[in-house]
Amino acid sequence: MILSELQNWQECRTAILEYENDAIYLYSYPSQENLEIKSLWVANTKKRLFNKSNIKSDFDKGIQPYMPKESCNRDGYVSDYSNKDNWALQWGLDQNSIAVFYKDNIVAIMPEWSGVNGFWGYSIGTDSESSIAWPLEKENVQIERFLKEKEFLDSWEESKWIRHQENILKAYDALYQGETRYFAADGGKWPPLGIRYCKTPEIEFVATVGMSLLPMPILGMQHENASDFTHIELAIIFSNADDFEPLARYLSGQATYPWYFGTHFDHGHTLPCEQLSDVGSTATHMAIVEKASFLPKISTPPFEGNKTRLLFMVPIHESEQQYAEKKSTSELINKLENCSDPLDIKRISTI
Repeated sequence: MILSELQNWQECRTAILEYENDAIYLYSYPSQENLEIKSLWVANTKKRLFNKSNIKSDFDKGIQPYMPKESCNRDGYVSDYSNKDNWALQWGLDQNSIAVFYKDNIVAIMPEWSGVNGFWGYSIGTDSESSIAWPLEKENVQIERFLKEKEFLDSWEESKWIRHQENILKAYDALYQGETRYFAADGGKWPPLGIRYCKTPEIEFVATVGMSLLPMPILGMQHENASDFTHIELAIIFSNADDFEPLARYLSGQATYPWYFGTHFDHGHTLPCEQLSDVGSTATHMAIVEKASFLPKISTPPFEGNKTRLLFMVPIHESEQQYAEKKSTSELINKLENCSDPLDIKRISTI
């Protein structure tokens, strides 16, 4: 029995709350077949007087496991589970974490790092760690986070977006003076997203407008203050291109990539870019760079108190990408800084 179902805004994952085998589970189904299905025990629906099965045997039978009674506390049983009005699901702003509400209270959380090292999430119904759930303590920071995000979503007004959009455009337009264009890239859906294009006699500039509204999933990030790194915009600066539109389309596609695949962008990452051949370049990849001598210094405006960063996507050749993997992207940037024009889309490889 499905108790609740909710697709995230990027339409890349669907959360389903389901009853079976006297237990309630939260599932996160990806739209991409090569991504993992995640599951989390939320509660049992009754106390079994005699339970001959265990978690492993239920898994072996292909059914969702019943939490053993010795691992359940009094919150681990929900007898009126069939009243669907009692249940609600909330996607985190990172589009990969989910909270389960029962009678307006958070009872389970599947964080964005669910699935790592056998950990799937938290439930208030258990006091012991197991392969199907860990305890959700009252002091767990995820609870406060979801409540704040719920408040943000409930209080959303178009004026918030308009102000942030205007502030980003002012920052971009102060960088270059020339012919400018703006393209909506959200398909009319929330969250809003746009692409800014500017052309001067010397340079062309394409950048996202609105990526910074949502925090990227931070799985694998090693920053001490992760919240300072999760809100970004992306930009490409180039010269001597046959056309700018293929790169604008590429940038638009990358603007949803972190949430779609549950990952993040950061300084030093590299990505393939087939569209470079469409603009007359022999480069094959983009290197994500936050700072370099050949890149402008620009501060993007914060959003709702969160710091935002502008990351640049710099075209590189296949040999340079392999060099970056072997050495480091920082080593590659040092080589690019010695180029006569690192931003020339038709430059030759430095390797």
